[in-house]
Amino acid sequence: MTVPVCVLDEFGFRVGGKDLSLRKIAVHTEVTHTDTRYFHGTLGLDILAQCTRMTFNFESMSFILE
Repeated sequence: MTVPVCVLDEFGFRVGGKDLSLRKIAVHTEVTHTDTRYFHGTLGLDILAQCTRMTFNFESMSFILE
């Protein structure tokens, strides 16, 4: 299946008090699935690689990116 997208040169956002950015992000411009409105995306190693430290707190079930 071919899906139309818009490519953003850069997408900047803030997580846990740290400014992060992703480059060359493909964004779907049309509905591709009946549950599309529930898809929020996944941040992976491209985000984690920008951080120097990650702290997991299993008591509060949270993590901190620095």
